[in-house]
Amino acid sequence: MAVVVSDTTPLHYLILIGRDSVLEKLYRQVIVPPAVLQELGHAAAPPAISAWAKSPPAWLTVQSPAFIPPRFDNLDFGERQALALAKEIHADFVLLDDKVARRFAESEALKVKGTLGIVADAAKAKVPSHSQGFAPGAPPQSCQNKLEKSRRIVDY
Repeated sequence: MAVVVSDTTPLHYLILIGRDSVLEKLYRQVIVPPAVLQELGHAAAPPAISAWAKSPPAWLTVQSPAFIPPRFDNLDFGERQALALAKEIHADFVLLDDKVARRFAESEALKVKGTLGIVADAAKAKVPSHSQGFAPGAPPQSCQNKLEKSRRIVDY
């Protein structure tokens, strides 16, 4: 099974639309650094997200990077930790939406998948989430509405 590290945004969006369980079905386990869980549990986060962060599912593993290189300093805290951890544990890919962070990750020879890529993979694999599945070729309407920001920042 693939070694997958996630930044905050893909988890945030998938939790908001009630589709976070597709991560377990696609990857079995997702690893996050402490900063990601901290960002998800922030007081300003929507209640569903902060509740999720307080009691994360069993398939989520929290692991700290041993070292964050200074060249990562221009990224936000969660991105710095997630990318440092992904490099350190030789992750197969990192879940990440931010355009600048995606480019940085690619310059560090990390493979990147965004929220829309996860939704597309789940649809292609016909992975159901809760009682509903993703319709092949088109995410549910709630995805279309809540992931509009991701559509604009994804390059490919």
